[in-house]
Amino acid sequence: MELDNSLNAPDNGEISTDESSLNAEKLPDPLEAAQEAAKQLDEAATLLKNVVNTLSSLEK
Repeated sequence: MELDNSLNAPDNGEISTDESSLNAEKLPDPLEAAQEAAKQLDEAATLLKNVVNTLSSLEK
């Protein structure tokens, strides 16, 4: 069985593609959203490094 790894959602009627339903005013500020995403990625990287360090110390 071959998996489809595309990020395209199937068009089964559940997702509205009507442009009138898209409201740019409701979207977050791109800069703020990017800054928040970067902050969350930094926090995740720190947590992952802590896991790596903990696992490394257990191997010794």
